[in-house]
This record gives sequence, structure tokens and C-alpha cells, in this order.
Amino acid sequence: MQPGSAEATLLDYTRIPPRLKDLLRREACLISSRQQVEDALHEFHTQKQEVESTRPPFMFLQRKSVREEFSKKLEETRQTVQALEAGLAKIDELLPRLHEWIVEEIERHLSGDNSAYLLGLSRNRFPGDWNRMADRFAAHCAAFAEMADRLNAAVAALQKEQRIAGQLHIIDLVKTARVHGARVDADLQFFTQISLRQRADSHKQPLPEPPALRCETNVARIAMIDDINSRDLLARFVTRFKQTAAEFLPAVRQQGMQAAVRAAGGDINSYIDAAWDLLRSRAINEFNPAQSEQILAETERMLERHDNG
Repeated sequence: MQPGSAEATLLDYTRIPPRLKDLLRREACLISSRQQVEDALHEFHTQKQEVESTRPPFMFLQRKSVREEFSKKLEETRQTVQALEAGLAKIDELLPRLHEWIVEEIERHLSGDNSAYLLGLSRNRFPGDWNRMADRFAAHCAAFAEMADRLNAAVAALQKEQRIAGQLHIIDLVKTARVHGARVDADLQFFTQISLRQRADSHKQPLPEPPALRCETNVARIAMIDDINSRDLLARFVTRFKQTAAEFLPAVRQQGMQAAVRAAGGDINSYIDAAWDLLRSRAINEFNPAQSEQILAETERMLERHDNG
């Protein structure tokens, strides 16, 4: 990423997509808040030790007012420490989930046909990115397969006279399956970009052409066929999907192994991480700590909304 290059322009913080900038701002808030909580926690741990060290000897012989004052100070300090530890745990729960979205947004931003990121992947660079993509693809496939199995079981359980269109639980399953299917489709679309670039560059061991499963479209289309004689189509599609995904995933991991060999010679491990470091630094520099409380509350609600669909 050389200054003045097209890629440097892509990583210009003022030009990145609004959603990515918003996520980076939230990450900066969490990082800043975590440091503040850690500092306060250290201070109150020290204060707690100091209070404990002032425990009067022969406490049971002390006046009631002395015992109560000591117990009050100690309890107040303990409660503060517990509250800070709970806050730290909440931040540590939010950050990894936010990171997943940030990685996806950075990758989407850098995934143009002629981007340095795509070209590097097609030339077996960035093993960290290859491994992350392989793990994510495996997770997306597993989630889609699980939901498709649930949908298939629900369809198979219908009586002959029952119409699919009137089954709200099946319609809900179809909606969720489509969400998971779209994620698999997006992965396969990007792998297709890489495969095409490798073939254009006469790569010796290109990624096989990814299967055109169209999971989002097909799972809905097949599941909603209201014909008793066609209800086994979904089961067959799910079986074919599992087999195809299982066959394609090793090819993706093999590309990562080739990249790891190259990285052993000193090549960059992750282009996404390098880009993220640059953007994160800018976001932290621009973050206003006065907004912390509001942003933390918004971020927690945002993740809750996502979990609740």
C-alpha cells in the first residue's frame, strides 16, 4: 500500500463507505472505553487493598460505628470493582462481534476486480485472509445446511392436504434459510472472482470454478413448491449442497496453504489486517470520548436487534 496508489485512495478514511466508518467509530469507542475501565479497575483494586489494610485489629472488640464504617467502605469498593468488571466483560463480548462486521465491510470495500487485495489473493498471497475466508465459508455452509435441514424436516412433516403457503413456521424458516444462503452465495461469488483472475493470469494451480448453487434463490423456490409430489426436491437440493460444499472447501484451504508457503519468505500475512490497522488508527484519533456512553448503548442495541432478526 504505497502512498498515492489507487489502493491508498481506497483506504482514505474520508472516502470509505459510511457503514464501515460507523463501525470503525464504534470500535474506537469500545477500545477507548475498555482502556478507561481497565485503568479505573486497577485504581479501585488498589483502593480495595488499601481499605482492607486499614481493617482494625480485633474487629469484634471495636465500637459498632468503627465496624460499620469499615464494612461500608469495603462494600462500596467491592461493588464498584464488580460493576467495572461487568462493564469490561460486556465490552469484551461486543468487540469480537463488531470485528466480524468490520472485516466483512473492509473486504467488500477492497474487493473490486482490479484491487490489490483481489490480485494478491489470486497470486496466493495473504494466508491469513485465505484462512479466514475458508473458516467463514465453512461456518456459512454449516449454518445454511442446518437451517435447510430444519426447513426440509418441517416440509416433510406436512400432511398431504396441508398447503405450504399457509404454514407460517415454514415461511419463517424459509426467510432465515435465505439469509444464510445469501452469505454462502456471496462467498462463492468472491471465490469466482479469484478463480477467474487466476485463469486470466495462467495460474498453475487455480482455484476450481466455484459451484453455482444459488442457495438463497433455490432454497426458497424449492421449499415453496406446493406439490406433494415435489416435496423431496428440497431434501435432494440439501444433499447436493452438502456434498458440493464439502468438495469445494478443501480447494479453498489449499490456496491458503500455498499462500502460507509464500508468506514464510517474508510476505504479508493479512492484507485486511494491514488495511484495518490504518483505518483503526485514524478512527481512534478522531474519536470524541464524550460520546462514549451514547455510542456504547447504541452498539449494544444494534447487536441485540441483529440477534432478534
